[in-house]
Amino acid sequence: MAIFHELSWSSSRARTFGECKRMYYYQYYGGWRGWERDEPEERQRIYRLSKLTRMYLETGSIVHSCVARYFHSKKLERVLDSEELAETGADMLREKFRESVQGRWRQRPAKFTHFAEHHFEESTVSDRASAAEYGGRHVERIRESIRGFFETPDL
Repeated sequence: MAIFHELSWSSSRARTFGECKRMYYYQYYGGWRGWERDEPEERQRIYRLSKLTRMYLETGSIVHSCVARYFHSKKLERVLDSEELAETGADMLREKFRESVQGRWRQRPAKFTHFAEHHFEESTVSDRASAAEYGGRHVERIRESIRGFFETPDL
């Protein structure tokens, strides 16, 4: 089965194209099929870099995932409480951190997390103490967000 990358257009693509043609190329075409091992290294690298994320973005995604788990648990009649969800979220972030540190994304970039903080060797994660403090701030943000969700009057 052949996969084709058809040209498409939208207002967001037009905006990106107008802003920077190089950015447009990298965002929409440069990494196309870069997930395949027989593609040129440059294409694979562009694809892998397109999967970079930051801890604060992943923290927000994890909170959303935890809220979705809460509503799903209500359907199963075993409602998760604030502490369970907060711990689940913290565990999710820790696992993603480990994936990034271990470089698991190199083999499967779409499946495993690749933090920009690690990729660019930022001081926030340069040593164990810094990484623990930085990660701890994100874990606390998850906990606060889950608590805030449970304190919502409409819930």
